[in-house]
Amino acid sequence: MMGHKVMLRLLAATACAAISAWPCGSPVAAHTRAVLAVAPVDFRLLTEPLTDSFGLIHHDTSARGPCHRVWQCNGIDLFASRRTAIRAPFDGFVSQGRNEFGGRSFSLVSSDGTVQVYGAHLDSFARLATSHVRAGDALGYVGSSGNARGGRPHLHLAVARLTQRGWTGVNPFPLLMRLAYR
Repeated sequence: MMGHKVMLRLLAATACAAISAWPCGSPVAAHTRAVLAVAPVDFRLLTEPLTDSFGLIHHDTSARGPCHRVWQCNGIDLFASRRTAIRAPFDGFVSQGRNEFGGRSFSLVSSDGTVQVYGAHLDSFARLATSHVRAGDALGYVGSSGNARGGRPHLHLAVARLTQRGWTGVNPFPLLMRLAYR
């Protein structure tokens, strides 16, 4: 059986190969490769290994009849202990809010307006003096709010980049793996 660290290294190599295969001349590709300067949650504090759930189809079997929901995952979950700090992965402008699905959530847009990070299920928000944050500033704390209430504490992390057609989802898993092994 393959060891946990060996498996993570193989995943990191695959992720880095996928990232380096992006067209080098593209300004979006160059910016996306460098988008996460800081890990949103310290990897040493994760309670479960990173897994790539981006794009998976989920079925909500708790709802019956016309309320049955099927959705595609737009991000990944980072499991950590409740109240683990969530850090800004880059400089930008943050807004905090609440909704029934993500509970306490934040949206962080890069200073140049080309990349957005969305985080959900926070236990609480960090107190911010201004909406402008620097890489590494605390944005909030891991929790299980919204439709994750009662579940294991985690940060749902989604990344999008601005294209000519609007915001397009980007799989955060390769970006996180690249951070983990640099």
